[in-house]
Amino acid sequence: MGSDITLSSHSRVWTVENGVGPFNQPLYQGCAKIGDSSWSFGDVEPVECPDPERYGGFVKVGEIQGQIERTTTSLNGRYPSELSELLRLGRKRCRLDVQVHLGKCRDPQDFSEGWEKVKIYPKGRISSWGDENAGALSSDENEVTNETVELSADELYEVKRLAFEEQATTDVVREIISIDVCDAINCGDCGEPSDGCEKVFATMVGVGSTPGTLPSVVFSEDGGTTWDTTNIDTLFANEAPSDSECVNGLFVVVSNGSNSLHYAPTSDILDATENWVEVTSGFVAGGEPNAIWAADSRHVWIAGDGGYIYFSSDVRSGVTVQNPGVATTQDLVDVHAFDDQFVVAVGNLNTVVYTENGGATWNAVTGPAIGVGLTSVWAHGSKTWIVGDANGALWKTRNSGQSWTQYTNLPIALVRVDEIAFANDTIGYLAARDGAAHGVILRTIDGGYSWYVLPEGPGGISIPDNDRINQLAVCPDNVNVVFGGGLGGNATDGIIVKAA
Repeated sequence: MGSDITLSSHSRVWTVENGVGPFNQPLYQGCAKIGDSSWSFGDVEPVECPDPERYGGFVKVGEIQGQIERTTTSLNGRYPSELSELLRLGRKRCRLDVQVHLGKCRDPQDFSEGWEKVKIYPKGRISSWGDENAGALSSDENEVTNETVELSADELYEVKRLAFEEQATTDVVREIISIDVCDAINCGDCGEPSDGCEKVFATMVGVGSTPGTLPSVVFSEDGGTTWDTTNIDTLFANEAPSDSECVNGLFVVVSNGSNSLHYAPTSDILDATENWVEVTSGFVAGGEPNAIWAADSRHVWIAGDGGYIYFSSDVRSGVTVQNPGVATTQDLVDVHAFDDQFVVAVGNLNTVVYTENGGATWNAVTGPAIGVGLTSVWAHGSKTWIVGDANGALWKTRNSGQSWTQYTNLPIALVRVDEIAFANDTIGYLAARDGAAHGVILRTIDGGYSWYVLPEGPGGISIPDNDRINQLAVCPDNVNVVFGGGLGGNATDGIIVKAA
């Protein structure tokens, strides 16, 4: 039993000044400890109405749970003879992310893999500083001087070590192009209870010419325990899906081959009662769609050939052209929206375009890899982005692409980056290919400053054999789950993997 219980001596503190991000290095606080934490999820108050059976009485008709409060804890350390780092951080009054790494037999100073579990306190602020044993009037008062800061964080969650498992082996018979988690935490008030990572949808290519075998959706409503498939009957066999997205209860698929989008309600797909609808309105010949991203249900962007960028406030009604190949004429292959105003897209021949005003204007900047196609992009903020390219290089910028920094500390050599996906601003995943024509998934737990290959450390269950992982699906409500879809080993069939 003892080996399963956390001991206080097994914890180590790391801090990230100004919050996690691609340029902010975590620092090991060797002479500090975390204090006890507290987090209120909101008191429950009854809702009452007058009792219809007796005067003066009331009956409970419902309940309301109050606001979730911020997590509170403290950092305690020895007060140094030099300037205090904790006092400096407190006086600065800026964001401070804190991680507590819990381990037993690993290297405590190995940030990426020297732990069994990590507690993360994101978006923290130091609210007060204090010391104890600051002075002595006699020899019996001579003690070590300590310092303490009180920390208020946005929340608290845990990160665990992950292992791989192949999914849907009998259902996935052709290459998987895209995969999405279309779910949110549900207590059972609106449908079946869910932890936010249960409903998974992946698109699979068709084969042959008409009638052939149609492109399909491989789906699960129990987190991958069971899977099923359904055809996208508005696509022809030779019209492959290009990308997909969850939009307001709909599973939306874009296809370069059909120059259109296709949608069906996710609930109907799960119930096997769906009717697929094709939408062609607004799409232009020469601007066929390749990638889709929804900031929310009314802010959806689609990037396509010839530099075309489309916008939709209602995918059921079609799209409008925001950029008709003006910012660039290169094919765009990936797009990401940080919010409903900032969107960035990348594509062939080092192409990067972005908007800061929801698409009213689009700007082009020189990408990081001259003459090389850019394959994936993630906006960590409106100015800080991470970009992958077709030669396996990973890049970051903190000034909207005015300058670029290449990651030189990746743990393995890559020949192509296929996908970048973050569950939140701290935990992210990267799909790439190594030099052995093998797809791998990397993870970051510091906002993209450093990356390591899953699974963590020796002895973990390695990723099943595959030629490539085309896309990743993450769960904002559960950062310890990631799905990947792509092409199986030796190009024999498709593959879906789950790391959890």
